[in-house]
Amino acid sequence: MKTLFILCAITTALSLSGQNSHAQTTDAPLRIIAFGAHPDDVEQKTGGMGAIWAAKGYKVKFVAMTNGDIGHFESSGGALANRRLKEVQECARIFGIETEVLDIHDGELEPTLENRKTVARLIRDWQADIVLFHRPYDYHPDHRYVGVLVQDASVIVAAPFFTPNTPPTKKNPIFMYYSDNFMRPYAFDPTIVVSIDEVADKKWNCITAMPSQFGDEHSWQASTYPNVPKDEQGRKDYLLKSVQLRNEAVASKYRDRLIAFYGQDKGSKIKYAEAFELCQYGRQPSMDELKKIFLLNGHTTNQPAKVSPGQDGALFLSAEAGKGVGPKIAYMPEASAFGWFTAADKVEWNVQVDKTGEYEVYLDWSVADLEAGKPYVLEAAGQQLKGTVERTGSWQTFKTEKIGTIKLTAGNRKLVFKPASKFETAGDKGALLDLRGLKLIPVKG
Repeated sequence: MKTLFILCAITTALSLSGQNSHAQTTDAPLRIIAFGAHPDDVEQKTGGMGAIWAAKGYKVKFVAMTNGDIGHFESSGGALANRRLKEVQECARIFGIETEVLDIHDGELEPTLENRKTVARLIRDWQADIVLFHRPYDYHPDHRYVGVLVQDASVIVAAPFFTPNTPPTKKNPIFMYYSDNFMRPYAFDPTIVVSIDEVADKKWNCITAMPSQFGDEHSWQASTYPNVPKDEQGRKDYLLKSVQLRNEAVASKYRDRLIAFYGQDKGSKIKYAEAFELCQYGRQPSMDELKKIFLLNGHTTNQPAKVSPGQDGALFLSAEAGKGVGPKIAYMPEASAFGWFTAADKVEWNVQVDKTGEYEVYLDWSVADLEAGKPYVLEAAGQQLKGTVERTGSWQTFKTEKIGTIKLTAGNRKLVFKPASKFETAGDKGALLDLRGLKLIPVKG
């Protein structure tokens, strides 16, 4: 497989030496490799987290599986491919990482055995601990096939005799998807959501350094977005703002997760975020390990506080902000969640409702399959929203799903979540669920 260029912070010889020492050293920094379809995809999806990891001393590499040679409305071919290569090289310099662009034509990536071997070799050569990539449900065939190829390589990267000219990984890496908004066959469900506010300027500088995509009059974005200004500076500002808004949307959409990871005060103020979902293939780490990997080391504490609506009117009732009431209710800082074991336990929130109306209610919970099936009730302003605790697969696997709607009137309100009936078994054993929080989203009229 031909490669256009590899930008390295050190020479090739030193890079190879570092890979060998990584295999022998237990305290070596984490190694992350991130795959994208085109030269700009990884930079958009995980440029912020890549910069954070690099600043921590972790080894980060971005890979574009195609050269991007048709991603423009005025130029194409080798000239465009070389231009886009230089753009991501500049992004790599900004982030402090390495980058590589494969010489496969844009729009022509296929899930072949040859390409599977290429992906496996890249992961093995890098001795990756973490692999990031597109979900295989994206709109673009190149994006989808990146997902297929990485998934197909996820087990065999540790096989000694697959691509034996490269060393197998010492253990199966952790594989994680980038966020997207596609709903079929299933929606993206983030395992980790991280703030990139501290490195946002680096990400925006990278976007600005890719004018073939975010600046030229005939760039891909300028040619496909509506209402793009005609003047050069206005166009560049508009296209940069479009990327900023996407990162703002991630923070807004997963505000409850940010609050769970960072605490009510900091989580409610985060402006820009990136999100990742654990793939079912590869090593399955605990949430505590993932939080350490993504540098979310601090545990939240339970500090009951009034919940106020966000800019969009949504209310995030985190476990951190709730008040546990009962004989066995317990806040678990390692999971940012409440767990309880008697029907007398409950969680209360003091909520400021600014606007009267209907609210969709989403539950964020986990439960072991053997404990699932118990009834719960959410009480709010004389209403009761009842349901049954559905399976999530394990205590470590959290899910967020809509459980119904309630009507709230403006003012200070108390919301209570509790078991709907006695559930203790003999010996006072049993559990309801682990509750990370509730999300209430105003129904648009």
